Amino acid sequence: ADRTEWAASAVSTFRDITGADPEDALADLLCDLMHWAHANGSDFTAELERACGHFREETQMIEKA
Repeated sequence: ADRTEWAASAVSTFRDITGADPEDALADLLCDLMHWAHANGSDFTAELERACGHFREETQMIEKA
């Protein structure tokens, strides 16, 4: 639940700053994070794959509980 709240806060802040529509906010934020990763020498795709692994592990822990 904490992680969902943190993400909601990030998307809400992004929407406040950019004026993004609710249906576009996640895609727009991800796109901007791609720009940030590129500008900072990070491999967005590798980090996204890593994040997906974390998500799978975290959701499996919740399902087992």
